[in-house]
Amino acid sequence: MVRVTPREKEVITWMADGKTAWEIAGILTLSEHTIRNHIENARKKLQADNSIHLIAAAFRNHIIS
Repeated sequence: MVRVTPREKEVITWMADGKTAWEIAGILTLSEHTIRNHIENARKKLQADNSIHLIAAAFRNHIIS
């Protein structure tokens, strides 16, 4: 089972809602750079090639619903 951090899960959830890294940064009051790091870390953990693949993998692994 793949595990992501609570923050990575939160970022993926916002991505699935169609938010950009810039928008997520504003919502979570973090820098866009930090959000991009969370996305990249989650992509590596889920072996996803891009953001769409990351969201699909998160659904498939029951990380988000």
